[in-house]
Amino acid sequence: MAQHYCRSLLIPPLLIYTYIIWRNRRFTNEEIDEEKDNGSLVNSSDATLELQLTNQAMKRGSVILGISPTRITSFDAQVGGVSFHKESFLRLEGPYVLKPLRQDHRKIREIAFYELVNDPLNSTPYQQSRLDLFCSVNDLIDDIFNFVANIVNDQCVLETRKLMNQAKQRVNNQRLLLSALSPFLPEYFGVAKLTKDMINRSSASFDEDTEYIILEDLTKKYSKPCIIDVKLGTQSYEPDATDEKKRREAAKYPQQTDFGLRIVAMRVYNPSDTSADKGGFTRFSKHDGRSLSTRGKVKDAFRKFFGVERPSESITLVLQQLKAIEAWFLGNDSFCFYSSSIMIVYEGDNRCKDPSPATAKMIDFARVRKQRGGDKGYRVGLRTLMTVLQEIKFELIST
Repeated sequence: MAQHYCRSLLIPPLLIYTYIIWRNRRFTNEEIDEEKDNGSLVNSSDATLELQLTNQAMKRGSVILGISPTRITSFDAQVGGVSFHKESFLRLEGPYVLKPLRQDHRKIREIAFYELVNDPLNSTPYQQSRLDLFCSVNDLIDDIFNFVANIVNDQCVLETRKLMNQAKQRVNNQRLLLSALSPFLPEYFGVAKLTKDMINRSSASFDEDTEYIILEDLTKKYSKPCIIDVKLGTQSYEPDATDEKKRREAAKYPQQTDFGLRIVAMRVYNPSDTSADKGGFTRFSKHDGRSLSTRGKVKDAFRKFFGVERPSESITLVLQQLKAIEAWFLGNDSFCFYSSSIMIVYEGDNRCKDPSPATAKMIDFARVRKQRGGDKGYRVGLRTLMTVLQEIKFELIST
């Protein structure tokens, strides 16, 4: 009787122990599985996470709207992108530009990217993978079980815990890697949703329901900014795109597979050109970019872009910045930048006695994803771009 009673006393602890084993192994393996080497930075279908990130970004944006006069005007320096043909960029008084957010998965992915780059210790974008010390794993029950697992030498749990710690370290390394991108991007100030009052006092036309990312206006310091948007990468579609999407994107510019780049659009200040607009700018559309069927034609387009004023000086400054970006990509083994661009700006007005130096910045991050091995396609595009500019610079020096 006493022996039976003792056995019955052992049943509840044994059941609890068995449950904790099951729970610990299940959560640990799920977390390791969710910390994938490939995939979006965040789960874009998670409505709660989207709300958290959007509110966090809007809190940043409210600071700018609070200190900056809210006079909103059209952004006439825009040269390309989907928004150029649909929702337009806007200029907020001060050194700010408002980029419209697309109302699909790209919205939360671009917000998450900027938030991670600017605040690498922020856990919100990573909460979906539960790798931030991470909610359910390291609670009291798990701490107790880990202690028990060590005592009983449960190799299954000990090994998965080891893998879990390695996964956490990878996440920390990825955060540091992203934060190192900050010097190569336009400064980020959060997200804004414009009010009726702002609309009533604005000279621009926009939708009250549209949300905008607030970014540094890269053209603000120039009198006559010459601008080119160069999409980098050997493909502009993500690996999990539909076959139709892949065919459509590849057909836009088949040469992108070889060149690793595509000129999206540009404008050059050249008031003497008969095709110049009222502002004195000649424009180069996306259709012009897709017509550049040979490397020689691509080079000619860049000659046209840099060929107005101080081309050698501007190219030298741009090359220095591109080399710094290339150095980051050579050390990048975790991220791929599909459909992302380099934006180059320089002063086109030769009357400026002390022009601002040329600028090259990375833009457009709605399709950044984790991908083992980094981004070979982007590196191909950078190398092509740098080689073409070096060749043009050498020709200028030689003549």
